[in-house]
Amino acid sequence: MATKELAKELLASIESELTLWASECNQIDNGYDYESQFIERMRKIGQILLEQSTAIKGAKRDKKKSTPALEKY
Repeated sequence: MATKELAKELLASIESELTLWASECNQIDNGYDYESQFIERMRKIGQILLEQSTAIKGAKRDKKKSTPALEKY
């Protein structure tokens, strides 16, 4: 998948989540509920970014062949 195609898909997914948030956030009266639902929505957006961006398989992203950052090379 090309970079532009991936960016379009990611933006479309994020746009749908932001549209849902815009419709929901005006109905929340409690500050604690607002904050918890905001965090939940941002986690969902992060999950979408992670899932869709890993659709491109690359040798650099293979966890079985990579070394953890804390180990010496």
